Amino acid sequence: MVRVLTAILGVFAATATSHAAPTRERPAYALTRDCADGFLFSCVELGLRHRYGRSAARDQSLAFDYFKKACDGGLVFACGYAGDMLSDGVGVAKDRAEGERLMRAACEAGDGRSCSSLRRRAMRIELREPALRD
Repeated sequence: MVRVLTAILGVFAATATSHAAPTRERPAYALTRDCADGFLFSCVELGLRHRYGRSAARDQSLAFDYFKKACDGGLVFACGYAGDMLSDGVGVAKDRAEGERLMRAACEAGDGRSCSSLRRRAMRIELREPALRD
């Protein structure tokens, strides 16, 4: 019985790893083309690549432009990324009110990352300036 179970588990493990989908990043030129054609998820992917320097030159201004394009196109979670950068003045002139407005809209639409970012920002303000909260 133990041998049968061991054999079955071994076959299952070998099958599970052999059929795993290969992970390949889409080339930047394809993402750029798709973003220009209105495929907003490609815009977000390009924004992330440029924001963090993953498979692309680190360029905060370009990252913000990609996030903003996706946000303006209706991809709500992209508004959270754009708002985050705007609030901190990363790659764009700092505008805390507009950044928080974008993050709040994304949070209200269900983007958990934006909600967490707003909570962290509220805690930072509270820790730095307790008199403002009274």
